Amino acid sequence: MEQPASSHETHRNANVFQRFMERHPYWGALILLAILMVTLVGIAPLCVLAVQRMASHGAPLSFLQKITVSEIPLTLIVVLLISVLGWWTDAGFTRWSTRQGLIVCIFPFAITVLPILCAAPFGYLNAPLITSISAVALSFAVGFVEEGFFRGLLVRTLLPKGLVLSVLVSSVMFACFHLFNLFSAVPWSYVAIQLVVTLGMGALFVALRLRAVSIWPVILLHALHDLPGLLLLSIDPRKVFNAATPTALVVNGILSLSFILYAVFLLRPRQLAELSIVYGLADRPGSDENVA
Repeated sequence: MEQPASSHETHRNANVFQRFMERHPYWGALILLAILMVTLVGIAPLCVLAVQRMASHGAPLSFLQKITVSEIPLTLIVVLLISVLGWWTDAGFTRWSTRQGLIVCIFPFAITVLPILCAAPFGYLNAPLITSISAVALSFAVGFVEEGFFRGLLVRTLLPKGLVLSVLVSSVMFACFHLFNLFSAVPWSYVAIQLVVTLGMGALFVALRLRAVSIWPVILLHALHDLPGLLLLSIDPRKVFNAATPTALVVNGILSLSFILYAVFLLRPRQLAELSIVYGLADRPGSDENVA
């Protein structure tokens, strides 16, 4: 009688890159980060320069246009990496259909509305229609790239080393990733606020990603969070950068702390034990027992 293929045989049939990532999570994470950095620091600026030269009459690209062009190679590299590894499902690109996934996202969606309302007096609601459409599209592109990489690829790579480690490393790397905004002449004060906020966001988003299983909720949350800032940057970048005051740092620090506390609540010990079973890191206690 023919026996079904074992998991080891299936593993041997995987491509070389995938096998390497499965066997060496730490090295795999470093390789992924290196590929992202090369794309961000090397390829993206070249794309901006090429588009700038092709622009009619040599007109300089706006801040929003530069970010949009930079996101194109980043989007392509994330899509390519997930496709080569065959990790679309493993990275969370599944249907957002579970009731639990909906419930755990209620508080984050509610608190994400606050920055949107607070930024309204700065005038982003008065942005031209074409600017608003471009900002919406760009916010989803940024959400896809950063979530697809940090909460998709990076978390999937590090999962064999444990849930807690994958949460911590992906959150810290996500925050440090925003240091590269200094290469775009973004003021230190603004980047400091980004570091504080993104550390909390990283912890919250990876917790939501693990609890909801699907990555789509955090992509949507990320886009909603970025949209007002992108609109304001398209209208008057100086006004945004000048608003990066010590008071803004404290306010965003409180917001980031609330994100971290909610992430800790979502990943409390009981939930970590259940998620270890869901993600194949621990054996199910009983064959007939369902995860709550």
